Amino acid sequence: MDEAEVRDKVGAYRTILAGSYTAAQYPSKQMAPSAEDMAGHLLWLFGEIDGLLDSGQLDAAVRRLDFAQGVLWAAGGFSLNGMRAYGAI
Repeated sequence: MDEAEVRDKVGAYRTILAGSYTAAQYPSKQMAPSAEDMAGHLLWLFGEIDGLLDSGQLDAAVRRLDFAQGVLWAAGGFSLNGMRAYGAI
């Protein structure tokens, strides 16, 4: 995955989540965070990914994107087939 692909995927996820959630570095509940907490953390993480890409750290950015996609799947935001169809994986 190259930088442009990572930026495209992060931008798409950000667009989906930004209308309904607020970015937050830490969930309000550390154990068993709500879907809202997870979405807020992902919005914060997308900003971190942008910073990593800006500083040339593609591998670190991809690892964080992989984590974000796992959270989206685990939280029920996307099915695996939906992510495939969306071009996310």
